[in-house]
Parts: sequence; structure tokens; C-alpha cells
Amino acid sequence: MQAPQGAYYTDCAPSSQAIGTPSELAKTVLKMYRPYVQPDLRLQPSVTRTVISSPSEWENAELLAADPEGRFVLSITTDGAEAAKLNQLNLATGSLTELANSSSIPDLAYAREIMFLDSVEVGRLLTIRTGGLYTYCLIDKENDGIFETIDSLPVLEYEEKYPWHSMTKQP
Repeated sequence: MQAPQGAYYTDCAPSSQAIGTPSELAKTVLKMYRPYVQPDLRLQPSVTRTVISSPSEWENAELLAADPEGRFVLSITTDGAEAAKLNQLNLATGSLTELANSSSIPDLAYAREIMFLDSVEVGRLLTIRTGGLYTYCLIDKENDGIFETIDSLPVLEYEEKYPWHSMTKQP
């Protein structure tokens, strides 16, 4: 590579190991046109992959969402037809709880977005948008991970009942 005088660039050999595998020390060379500079040995960045859970109920997961505080993970799973479940995996205990299904949220199989919002008036909202005419909200008043009620509203009424300006944390 021909670089103009004084220009910096980096040559780094790619690792031959898979992502997530710890790698050995590799030389990273910082070059200047004049003079040639070679820093000390450095570790290449690596990614550690950890399986937190792989319950069989998640084989057909359509959507996943993590609690902002890291207490639980939510999944919407379908059976390939119109039946769906909203499951909550408690990361501290490993317990799996069904929060809702196609009976309580009829459009759950068509869910396209899960969003956590904090409302000044009602507490933590778990909003499920299906792309249809309704928006569904699971409400956790104390933000303790226990959703007390499910609110089903037409899209326009949802925007009126839970306006963006009343949220303390926005996406």
C-alpha cells in the first residue's frame, strides 16, 4: 500500500479461528510511510458466546426481547399456524412462564415488534405491535417483572392513552 508521507494505516492479519474462540497473541502493525513503527503485541478482539437457555418451547421463536434491567427474556413462539405464546424466561431462576397466548391476544401470531416503555402514569409497558388494527400492552405497575394486566387498544386510541411525551424512557 502506498500511503502519502505522514499518513497512518493499520495492517492486521485476520484470525484463522472461529468468532468467539479465544485467540493467541497476534501482531498488529502500525505503519507510517517514514519511519516504520511496530507496537508491542496486542490481543485481537474476541467475542464470547454463552448459551443462557435453550428451552424446547423456543424452537419456533418469532421475536425475542430482553428486559432493560436484564432480569428476563421474552419470546413469542408460534406453532406454524395461528396459535402463539408469549413466554417469559427468568434469568435468575431459569423458570419459564407463559404470559399470554392467542386466546388473550388474538393477533399474537402476527406480532412484529416488542417494545419496553416506562410511563409516568402506569409504570412499565410491554407494547406488542402486530401490524394490524390493535396494539397490545402488558402493564407492570411496580416494574418488578410481574405484568398485572393486558390492555388491548386500537392503534389510534393507544397513541392517545399512552402518549410519547408521558414516557420517561423512549426507544
